[in-house]
Amino acid sequence: MIGKLFRHCLPYRLLGLGLVLAASLLGCGWQYEKPLVVGADLWTGYQPLYLAQDLGYYQDQPLRLVQLASSTQTLDALRMGKLDVAAITLDEALLLAQEHLPLSIIWVISISNGADAVLTRPGSAQTGQEVKGLRIGVEQTASGAYMLQAFLEQAKLPTGAVEIAPLSADEHLRAWRQHQVDILVSADPVRQTLVEEGAQVLFDSSALDGQMLNVLVAHHKALACCSAQITQLLAGHERALSYLHHQKSDAWYLMGQRSKVTPDSVQASLSAMLLPDAVANQRLLRSNDAHSLAHTLQQVFGLMQQRQLLRPGAAPQHLIDPRFTPQLAQPRR
Repeated sequence: MIGKLFRHCLPYRLLGLGLVLAASLLGCGWQYEKPLVVGADLWTGYQPLYLAQDLGYYQDQPLRLVQLASSTQTLDALRMGKLDVAAITLDEALLLAQEHLPLSIIWVISISNGADAVLTRPGSAQTGQEVKGLRIGVEQTASGAYMLQAFLEQAKLPTGAVEIAPLSADEHLRAWRQHQVDILVSADPVRQTLVEEGAQVLFDSSALDGQMLNVLVAHHKALACCSAQITQLLAGHERALSYLHHQKSDAWYLMGQRSKVTPDSVQASLSAMLLPDAVANQRLLRSNDAHSLAHTLQQVFGLMQQRQLLRPGAAPQHLIDPRFTPQLAQPRR
């Protein structure tokens, strides 16, 4: 009888014990802290985030970095609410803003100055006009469309003059090597790899006057709850930029290991882009001059509307949130 009574009461006694333990843990100040989930693809300009992780700068901090295979995957993860912070291009941020995703731009992480390009094969099309009728591989994102449209405009060709082959970024190398496309719109590290294999550049982002910006966007929920974690993320990125500045060879090696390219390839990729630090970000996000993010955003927004990549409307200047720049904008030693 006593045994039956004990078995009958055991679940309640265990429940009571669990409540007591929970109460004691909360009383001691223990609290589960959900990690900030940060996503980015293999673009070389995003690699300092992962360099910070490899160097242990995020150790024991509530941050989780997720490496994605392509910009398409990053955008899909943002749309599905799987990321709190993500690295994307400025034109992609504008596209998501028009989709009413509650995001803000909090940082400029890189500026492409040749690291995005339209590539051709040796002996194939050597001018923009010669691509007429050829098959062009391009990722179906705002960034891919932006580069393609800029190239076709420079070549004075309509979109219908070429055959578009939709390819996600992780398909670019295979498609090129298997001759599935004649021309490829791609970005580092793939661009640099193919240049080393003999591909030639028809057009690149150095012709776009700083319009190919890569930014960090944060979901408004993350901005409301997790500003401390976002500050930790940016502080780690700043330390990684300093390490890259002072320990170039080791940084190139670590970044190459992750991207599966040589340190020389990493060096070449980095020479085709700018990596703004916190001081530069304070100028970019808080000023209103011709070199500011607000000015570039307005310019890119207008061009995307002209190219019918966005619906008509006013540029979303509220998209920029510079709150993290003052506390991080210390001169790099």
